[in-house]
This record gives sequence, structure tokens and C-alpha cells, in this order.
Amino acid sequence: MVKERYRGVEYYEGPDLAKGYMLDKAKEVYEELSIGHAIKNINEALELYIINQYVKDNTLLLYLGEDKEEWLKEKNRIANSSVGKYIIFKQYQLVMKHDVELREYMLIYPEGSTNLLLDKYLLKHRDEREKSYLPQSLTVEDKEQIINTYLDLNKPNLNYTRLLSNVQNTKEFALDARVKLKAKRVSERLESELFKDGSGLGTDIVVEFKENVEGTVKQHFTLSKVGTEVDKKWLESNLDNPTLLNNFIYIFEFVNKDMVSKFPYNEIYASVFERFGFTHEKEYKTCTAFSMRESLSLAQMHVYCSFLRSKNKNIESIIEWFFNAYLKEEFYIEDFNIKLPPTDNPNFEKCKSIFPTIESIIKKYRFYLEDGYIDEELLQMESKPLPFSECPSMTNDRYLYIAPNNDEARILKNVMFSDQSNITYFPKYGDSQYNTLIERLEADKLYLQDIEDYQKPSLDWLVEYNYVTVIDGNEIVLVNRNRTLIYYYIYNNGVVVPSKLSENLKQEVDKLLNEGALIAENTLLTRHEADYIDFYLNKSNFINGYDLRNKYLHGTSSGHDNENEHYMSYLHALRILITILIKINDDLCTTKVESD
Repeated sequence: MVKERYRGVEYYEGPDLAKGYMLDKAKEVYEELSIGHAIKNINEALELYIINQYVKDNTLLLYLGEDKEEWLKEKNRIANSSVGKYIIFKQYQLVMKHDVELREYMLIYPEGSTNLLLDKYLLKHRDEREKSYLPQSLTVEDKEQIINTYLDLNKPNLNYTRLLSNVQNTKEFALDARVKLKAKRVSERLESELFKDGSGLGTDIVVEFKENVEGTVKQHFTLSKVGTEVDKKWLESNLDNPTLLNNFIYIFEFVNKDMVSKFPYNEIYASVFERFGFTHEKEYKTCTAFSMRESLSLAQMHVYCSFLRSKNKNIESIIEWFFNAYLKEEFYIEDFNIKLPPTDNPNFEKCKSIFPTIESIIKKYRFYLEDGYIDEELLQMESKPLPFSECPSMTNDRYLYIAPNNDEARILKNVMFSDQSNITYFPKYGDSQYNTLIERLEADKLYLQDIEDYQKPSLDWLVEYNYVTVIDGNEIVLVNRNRTLIYYYIYNNGVVVPSKLSENLKQEVDKLLNEGALIAENTLLTRHEADYIDFYLNKSNFINGYDLRNKYLHGTSSGHDNENEHYMSYLHALRILITILIKINDDLCTTKVESD
């Protein structure tokens, strides 16, 4: 059980950080320290070590104020003394000297030992974290025993149990399938306990086609209700195939205005705890907002398919029309033919055929772009799956991303765009606060006298790099606005689509490309879209992936009679297929407009 004094403080270097929240927690930790303090677990020891980094770079003193200098020195002495007595697993010589005793200790105390094992083998590591050492006599079997015992505790950490259920075995750390299953079941128990006795917040997922909806469609996305209301008469009056497919764009909002999918995980919609929670280095991140969006889109698919059947239409035939007829009529693409399973087939059989069809669509589009035509025989000879991330685009410089060495954009993101920036909250404004600095600068006033001492380094950086300036009256205002907006779009969506930008922003994009600040990629899908599809279809990139393609291809899914599970899998497949359809159409339309 994690002790109360452990707050989960994390360290961020320089101005590219979410310091305010972490510094506040660090202050609380130090307030509880007194002479003779004894550390109770490895989490607390690591936390005190991390807080010491904030002391060393003077960030904590700036946050607390100069009058707290002596207080801070005393608390830091207590902390360092306590840490020096405890963190033995950071000291190679001590671990080697006490090998046998430390192995016995780890077997007796599974809670702290599990922390050590996860820290060493599973969690994403920060560069500044020191390397830890384990007793050489500790075997792989010992490690599994520690984990197995930990899972028997009354209240293991839910984040830990989720990680353990998805462990990818290595020669140094491996868990039997039974232990992984145990971790999965413990996770399910802990999750259910979060909401027992009605203590959890419930969210209604509602999709309704009804009379007299103002504006044709109304969206809801709150803690109490997530849903879509659509004017039923409008739907019934617009049953042509193009409109029925366009409904996924303009009614159900599968994509944004730039035709980028809204399904992938987006950090900006995650809570602070979800962003900084425990994550395996090969785990696809999710959050509450992501799960709500998934539930909503599945409900939309279900209700929409039922509506279409009531009008003697079905989604499979409409999708076939797009590939078999529309591409030929609109873009002169021959032989892009697909065949989806009949609507009345069992869902298990439909899943077995739809996932290979999705892969064949990606291959056909690639061959069409490379050769100018589709050769069915060539397609059959190419048995190797094409990674979704490698499917090409017809559009030049289709997507733009921050260059890997662009530290300026990274710092700007954390200072100006993040709701965890240390230059977001201004005490003088009371309740009149904004989530981010850019929101305040775009919509309101900010003056030099409003800046706290601990915020000045961030402001100085923004001035030095020409993102803000101080004008007459000491008002802080944006400069270089086009460049700021480009970076802001990438922060919000993970990508910029230059073909959708205004001419002014396109000119700024050209400058950024010439400077090497951005990089262009010509792929059908964005990086996040490709990752999202991989998350559902296989486990090659993410250990927590659904692996739907392989489950149905290799017969490892549930039995034929589990109709509800197969139906949900089929709905997921339809969502992915429709997303790819939208992306292909947008790619071809964009190229056509540019060529015209």
C-alpha cells in the first residue's frame, strides 16, 4: 500500500514543464518532514530524491519565495539524510556485497520489491533517473514469485496490475500466462470497486434520431452525458450513398475539419493523473475521454446501421459502392473492387473476412499510387501485410510534424499551450483564469506586473525567442502569431495538414520547412491514425492491443456463440474501414483540387 506521504512528484527540467502542480506537491511533502524522519518505501525515497532536483536548480526556492530559504535548506538536509540511509539499490557495490540478504528481503516484502521490478523493467524511464541494481542471485522465477505474491495483497496498485497483465516476456523478466491472467482479474476487481455502491460518476451514452433537432445535429460531451441527436426527417430525406457516407464526417464527426481522425488518444483531453500515470514503454495510452469517444462511436455505428436496415439499405453495400463504383466514376480508378460479408452472416464469420479486406484496401491503394493501376494477380502474390503507417499518399507533403531536434517547439508547447505550464495561473485575476497562456493572450489582457517571480524565466524565454513582447503600458502580447498557430495546431491535433491552411499559414509552413523546424511525410494516415489502427488490429506495436486481426485469422477469438463480443469486434472493424475510406477520398480530392 502506497503511504500517504507519497505524492507522486515528478521532475521536469527548464521551462518546458508542468511545474506549478508538481512544486505544490513537493512543498506538501517537505512540510511533513521532521528530524529523524524514516522512509517507509521506495516510492517515498525516489520522490525525495526527485524533489532534491528542484532544490538544486533553485526552482523550488523561486516558487516558495526568498523568505523560505532557510526553511528549505533545513528540510532538504532532512530529506537527503533520509534518502542516504535508504536507497541501497542505487549502489552497485552495496547490492553486490549484500546479495543474499537483499534477495531474501525482496521475497519477504513484495510491495516495495514490485515497485523496484516495475521501475527497472516496465516503466518509461526519465533520462535523469539513476540506474538501479538487483541482487544477482534473484532469478526470473524469484521475480515471478514476488509479482504473484504482490497480486495477493488486498489493495495492489491498479496501474501496476494493468501493466503486469500485458507484460512482454524477456530473458530477465517473464511472467507465466496464469500470473498475467491473475493480474488481469485483479485489475477488473479493483476497477469494479471504484464504482461500487454507486460511488462512481456515471456517463450516459445516447444516440438518438428524433424529430425537430435544431440545426439537424446536436452533440453532447459532458461528464453526465455523451451523445448525438440527429433530426430523423433530415436523415430520411437524404438517403443517397454520398450523403450516407458524409454523415460519418458531418453528423457523427469521425474526423475533424482537416479530415484527421478524432479516434486516436490525444493528451490534451487527458487529466493530469492520466497523463503522468504509469505507462509501459510499448503500451497504447488511453484516458477517460478516449474511452467515452470509443463508446460513443460504437453506439453511433450500431444505431446508424439499424436505421439503414429499416430503410432497406445496409452499410456494407454503401461501402462497396464507394470502392467498386464511386472511385471509378469520380477518379477513373479501375478494378478497386471489394466484397464485404453479407449483412445476415453471423458476426463471427463477418469478422473473419472483414479484417483481410481492410488490409487488401491498403495494398490496392499503394499499388495504384505506385503503378497507376491495380493488378489483382500482383495483389495475391504480395502476401506480406503492408504496415498502415507505410501506405503512401498522392498528396505532396500531406502531413507536417515537429522535427525531432526542434527543442524550441517542445519548450513552447509546454510553456504556452499546456494547461500544466507554470505560467498559466495568475493570482491577481482571482477566478478569471484560462487553461493555457495562449488562450489568455488571444482572448484577454496580461501585464508584466501580473507575472510571479517563479514565472519570469518562462516569460523571458518567450521574449527571447520572439513569441511575445511587452508593449506600452507593460502589456504582454503575442508576436510571430502565424508560427505560434502552426505549433498550436500540431499540439492540438498531433499534425498539421498544409492543404487545409490559409495562404498566410502556408507561407509560414514553407519557412519552417526550410529551417528544418518541421518535417513532411507523404502517407495516407497520420502517425496517430496508424498507431490507433495498429492498437485494434494487432499487437506488433502495443502490448495492450486488441489484436482483432490475428484473433480471427488464427482462430484465437471467443467461440462462435459469443455473439455480443463478435458484434462489437465487427463494429470496430467498420469504424476503421470507414476511417480509411474517408482518408482515401480526401487524399484523392485534395490532389484533384491541387492539380486543377
